[in-house]
Amino acid sequence: MMDDSPFSKNPTITPLSPDSFNAAYRTLQRNAENLRHQTEPDIDGLAPLIEESLRAYAICKQRLETVRRALEEQLGPEPHSDGEENVAINDVVSR
Repeated sequence: MMDDSPFSKNPTITPLSPDSFNAAYRTLQRNAENLRHQTEPDIDGLAPLIEESLRAYAICKQRLETVRRALEEQLGPEPHSDGEENVAINDVVSR
């Protein structure tokens, strides 16, 4: 039986835990570095790299959103002096 998963073709791609922001973030950093330092485009490795990066991005985005919601639940929206909600929580989490 032949394994057609991107993990079998590229040993640097590892499965990501949906609960690990740090692992997903390191994956994004590693993949960006690999692309930045390529002297020749690796077209065969590009699709699996992009797929892995998209999964890692989705994990990071979901974990950040979870943190943002938890902060809002604990701290609540803080009003400005003009009555508008403070967007500081969104600013911190979206960086």
